[in-house]
Amino acid sequence: MSCRTYKKLAQLTLAQRCEIQIGLSLNQSYSQIGSTIDKDKSVVSKEIKRSSDARNGKYRAQLAHEKATNIHIGKNKKEYFTAENKKYVEKYLAEKFSPEQIVGRADRRWNILRFHPHVIHYPTQLHIFQDS
Repeated sequence: MSCRTYKKLAQLTLAQRCEIQIGLSLNQSYSQIGSTIDKDKSVVSKEIKRSSDARNGKYRAQLAHEKATNIHIGKNKKEYFTAENKKYVEKYLAEKFSPEQIVGRADRRWNILRFHPHVIHYPTQLHIFQDS
């Protein structure tokens, strides 16, 4: 079995999309463009397929970036720090519990932290800092 190194998995930045546009204008291969932006050639290929202008088939970085941003904004994001969690945190903050104590109680109550360590702890501290 071969050991393949995977490049960083993340959305493309506007600068990387500009590099794709430049590479296409210079007739570079997807592999060459991918090595320039430190992504696999399949990422470049999918980006060009997904984000090329529907009217003329050309890839424009700014248009591609706007499309990607709109897609990410429109996605439904799962809300971990729900109104119930916020109410729970506020109740124990009023009783002078520390964030660590609140997180410990929440873990015992909901068994959340075993799967999502940032679920209660981070929003709890964020909530505390917003109120101070």
